[in-house]
Amino acid sequence: MSIMEFCTMDVVTVQEKENVQEVARKMEKMNVGTVIVIDSKSAPIGILTDRDIVVKVVSSGKDPKTTVMKDIMNPHVATLREDEGLMNATRIMAE
Repeated sequence: MSIMEFCTMDVVTVQEKENVQEVARKMEKMNVGTVIVIDSKSAPIGILTDRDIVVKVVSSGKDPKTTVMKDIMNPHVATLREDEGLMNATRIMAE
């Protein structure tokens, strides 16, 4: 069984220089809790969740209008091919 059967094909991306407020609005509009942060060449360089916004911005008192994605994203992004087996994908995610 491949991960293609379980994954979402419509991935929401944001630029590394977008601010938290812009991204939060985009997340609300797209009804997602996670976005992929991309660089100017559209390469994935990070991931951000709605929890990251709460923990790294709201609870620490940072300004969401001036805090940018590059400053709060998680730079550890694992990518998998869509034909990857579900068990192997689970192992990679756990690591």
